Amino acid sequence: MKKHSDPVPDWESQRMKIIGLGESSIRKSYYPELQERILELEAKNRELEQAYADQTAVSEELRQQIDETARKEQELRRSEERFRILIDASPVPIMLAREGRFMYVNLAFWSMLGCSSAAEVNGRSLLDFVAPEYHEKVAGYIRARSLQEEADTHYEAVGVRKDGSRFPYEISVAVIVLPEGPVTMAFVSDISERKAAEEALALTGARLKRAELIAHIGHWEFDMGTRSVRASEGARSIYGLSGETWTISEIQRIPLPEYRTLLDEALMALIQERRPYDIEFRIRRERDNALVDIHSIAEYDPGTNTVFGVIQDITENKHAEEALRESENKYRSIVETTPDLIWETDTRGRFTFISPGILDLLGYRADDLVGKTFLDLLPSDQIPLAQEVFERHLADSRGLVTLEIVAQHADGHRVEMEIRSAPATGDRGNLIGFRGITRDITDSRRAAISLDQARRKLNLLNTVTFQDIQNAAFSLSAYHILLEKDLKSSAPASYLDKESALIQKIIGSLEFAKNFQDLGIKPPRWQYATQTFLFAISHLDFLRISHDFRLGNLEIYADPLLEKAFFALMENVLRHGKTATAVRAWYERRPDSLVLFIEDNGVGIPQEEKQIIFDRSYGKDTGLGLFLVREILSITGMSIRETGESGRGARFEIRIPPEGYRLPAEE
Repeated sequence: MKKHSDPVPDWESQRMKIIGLGESSIRKSYYPELQERILELEAKNRELEQAYADQTAVSEELRQQIDETARKEQELRRSEERFRILIDASPVPIMLAREGRFMYVNLAFWSMLGCSSAAEVNGRSLLDFVAPEYHEKVAGYIRARSLQEEADTHYEAVGVRKDGSRFPYEISVAVIVLPEGPVTMAFVSDISERKAAEEALALTGARLKRAELIAHIGHWEFDMGTRSVRASEGARSIYGLSGETWTISEIQRIPLPEYRTLLDEALMALIQERRPYDIEFRIRRERDNALVDIHSIAEYDPGTNTVFGVIQDITENKHAEEALRESENKYRSIVETTPDLIWETDTRGRFTFISPGILDLLGYRADDLVGKTFLDLLPSDQIPLAQEVFERHLADSRGLVTLEIVAQHADGHRVEMEIRSAPATGDRGNLIGFRGITRDITDSRRAAISLDQARRKLNLLNTVTFQDIQNAAFSLSAYHILLEKDLKSSAPASYLDKESALIQKIIGSLEFAKNFQDLGIKPPRWQYATQTFLFAISHLDFLRISHDFRLGNLEIYADPLLEKAFFALMENVLRHGKTATAVRAWYERRPDSLVLFIEDNGVGIPQEEKQIIFDRSYGKDTGLGLFLVREILSITGMSIRETGESGRGARFEIRIPPEGYRLPAEE
């Protein structure tokens, strides 16, 4: 039994001794093998250490690659964001599409389509915004790209906006190949303004061509380096050329031989000495063998070594100039040989031209009177009248003025003259003077006096004769009535009817003869048209016919029988208008005349009768008749015609020459 006083055994040291003895024994027994094993373990350990070192290096490289990839991904995201921002903000419409449907559109694109956001476009078919007539074309491009076949990458078409409006566009397409499939990227431009500009340019070009053809002008260009010529359509038409370009030598053979040297010298002088090129020549056009007169001007550009020129076909102008010269010679001959005096003055009455007839008329040389006034040719007692007429003519410089006055011959004797004067106006219508004709009426005045006396005697004879015939016709008519009452048989009655018709014809003929003999007896005078119309209808039953005479202050230079002419026209309304309830009159001023219109709303005049209503033999029971109306108007150069529409009323047009009317200013 172990005592408490005994020391405690050192178990730990004993354990270590035992272990040490075991290890020593083991070393002694297994040392060689253990030693080998330790070497193997050490080699393995070194391999592990190397593998760890390699793994550490790979891990570091991998970590660096991961960091680099992350950095690049971040840069790519930033670049993509910048690219997206740039595309979104780009003023050029851009879109992405796959299989014919929108994937992405920028602001410019959906704005171009009139949409309020990209959501209204994305996911929809491209054809939704393409005009129907272009569907087949665009759909074909989409199919070709989906099959990776060739398709146009740049073309034009017509788009349709959200509101249905159309616009032309231009598109450039590129296909981007992605892992999930190809994507179409396109840049689109609204080319409405360009198309409008192209259309305007084409229209301008067409108008220029049309203007060249109408004006018989054209332009051409000589390239002195290539010795080639280009010409516009107008120039080709003038020269009778076909094709686009020619050689200079070909063009130089077209002018007539006598002009070729002149043209060559003018061209060389332009190029070498810068002398102006302005020349006229003649060609024979091969197309129709016509002789054509040409006027050509040109300029030289030394920088491009080209000559640019313009040509004009002046054949008609040449003919007109020739005709004008012939006309001028003819009328000069007439002016110089006519016995009447032809003259021109300025606004102060001073002669600027006077024909040679002044020598025979008043004994003066024409050259001696240029610069002098017409008052210098009058005796003192005639000057006040002439001065008054001239001042009135100057103040109211319209129409024709006729004046009979006495002039004084160079030898002192007096000459009765008639002066007819009309205003002369400039290009702007401004008064520049007067033109007129003066004639010696001394003999004609004497003859007129004698003729007037003869007419008076003849009129007296006619009046007496007419009265006798009228009295006899009246008595015959009275007896005819009495006889008609007593005779009952049909045969005598028919004879009486025929006699009655003859009596009325005698009376009508006498009335017509009475009116016709008065034509031209009295000189024409100025008459207010409105007043004359009112006088005319005052003799007629016009109570059921309304009238509207819008003639203002119109005055007509006509025979005193003008009132009877208007009376006949108004009577014509009552006799033949049948359904007429209104008459109106107005006028229109035209460059060479004034036209007076007289219109009613009656049945009108049949088309087949319009040309014969003014004949003496036309109609029956026509009173004064339209024949006499025409004769009255013709005395002062007026003419009349009927232009109404049958069934809608008659309309007469009276043409009054410039010297036959005037329109005094309203008070």
